[in-house]
Amino acid sequence: MSRHQIGNIVSVAYSLVRLSLKKLIGGGRIKSGIIERISPNVVIDVDSKSKLFLGERVRIHSGSRLTAAKGGKIELGKNVRINNNCRIACREHIVVEDGVEFGPGVLVYDHDHKFDAKSGVSEKEYHTAPVKIGKKTWIGANTVILRGTEIGANCVVGAGSVLHGKYPDNVVITQPKETKIKPIS
Repeated sequence: MSRHQIGNIVSVAYSLVRLSLKKLIGGGRIKSGIIERISPNVVIDVDSKSKLFLGERVRIHSGSRLTAAKGGKIELGKNVRINNNCRIACREHIVVEDGVEFGPGVLVYDHDHKFDAKSGVSEKEYHTAPVKIGKKTWIGANTVILRGTEIGANCVVGAGSVLHGKYPDNVVITQPKETKIKPIS
C-alpha cells in the first residue's frame, strides 16, 4: 500500500471520528455521510444556531475553513472537493451542489460588512444574501464568490475571478486581466 493510500485511510478514519463527535454534540445541526475525507487541520466552526450538511464523499483539504454563524446553513452535496486553503463563511445560506470542485484559495461569503453603519465595520453588522453553486461546476484558484451569487450547473470559473450576480448553466466565466509594463521614469 502506498503512502498516499495510507494517508487517505487515516483521513477518512479521522473524519469519521471527528464528525461523529460534532454530530453527537451538535444534535441535528450537523449531518454528514459515512465516508468523508477531511484533512485534520481543516477548521469547522458551527455555532449553536447554525447548520452544516455534508453529502457523501466530501473531500476538504488542508488549511480550509467552514464557518456557519448566526443561524447560517452550509450545504455541500455529494462528491464535493474543496482544495487547500479555501474558506466558506456563512451567516444565511450557502449551497454547493453535487460534484463541485474548488481550486486552492477559493473564498465564498454570503455576507459582507455594512460599511455605512454608524461606527463602520467595527459594529459587526452585515448584509446577507444566499449563495448557490450548481452541480459539476469547477471554481478556479483564488476565486472570490460574494453574497447573492448564483452560479449555474456545469460551469467553469477562471482563476482569480471575483463573482457577484447570476450566471447561467454551461458557461465559462473569466475576468481577463491586462498586464501593463512601462519604464520607470
